[in-house]
Amino acid sequence: MKEQIFKVLEEILISNGYQVVWRRDELIAEKEGQIRIRYLDNGEIDDKNAIYITLREIGNEERRKFEKLGITVWDRHRLMYEIGRAVILDLEGGAWELKTEEFLPALQAEVVFIKSFPIRYRKEEIERISQTEVGGVSQITLKFVPYWKYSFRVHHAKRIRGNTMEIKESGHGLMNAVNGFFEEYIDAKIQDSVEIDCDYRIDSARMDKEEAINKITEDIISRYTKKLKMKRESGDSYIVDTVVLKPLPKDVEIDVELIYMPVWEVSGKKGTAFYNATTGELFEMPADDDVEILS
Repeated sequence: MKEQIFKVLEEILISNGYQVVWRRDELIAEKEGQIRIRYLDNGEIDDKNAIYITLREIGNEERRKFEKLGITVWDRHRLMYEIGRAVILDLEGGAWELKTEEFLPALQAEVVFIKSFPIRYRKEEIERISQTEVGGVSQITLKFVPYWKYSFRVHHAKRIRGNTMEIKESGHGLMNAVNGFFEEYIDAKIQDSVEIDCDYRIDSARMDKEEAINKITEDIISRYTKKLKMKRESGDSYIVDTVVLKPLPKDVEIDVELIYMPVWEVSGKKGTAFYNATTGELFEMPADDDVEILS
């Protein structure tokens, strides 16, 4: 395929007045100056005077890397545009010129309409703080992990030996909707949309609302079950009884909402680590259930 693309570009260049030499893995085109065309996936990418071509579609992160290096890359979209433009100009009697300046518009931040905690720690900062943990960063991916955000009220009363024993609590928390792990609640305002200037993915929930409510209810019941010691007289002595005060499912009220946690997934020689993009903290538990986690 590479040779076929080079052949097409060679014919276009020659028909537009360029002198072309095909040398190993590059085309050298000369007119008023010399421009080299190289295949992106071959060897070093270090020539700012060359145009690198690929049939892949270049994502924002990879493209941003090339922009920082001052490298011109024609991906699948750009190649289709240039070849089509050359054909149309030829039909109209015009001339096609080989240009190294960037064709695509400047990167714009994308607004994604999901309920999410804010991104406070950017890629560069996470890359810096994760170096030791992962043994050198090879890849960083921003992903949005679904969580069930919940608030609860529990009120349980029980009459024991003429006394009313009561459990009355309320609070809120987070439960990962992928693997069911519970997390400490984050004191940050949840946004209705988030602005993103890099490649990302949004993970799908594996626990529906009903499953989430059941699991959260079980956790709350377990958390607030109390074992009480009560003394009673038996003749001339006292006997200590253990009484269990345990809320029932009907004693627990829960409100849940699906929201997303921005997470940086960082891979390196030592494995993979997950960083909370809101707090910058390393997750003690994995953000999903199918990735090798650092020990």
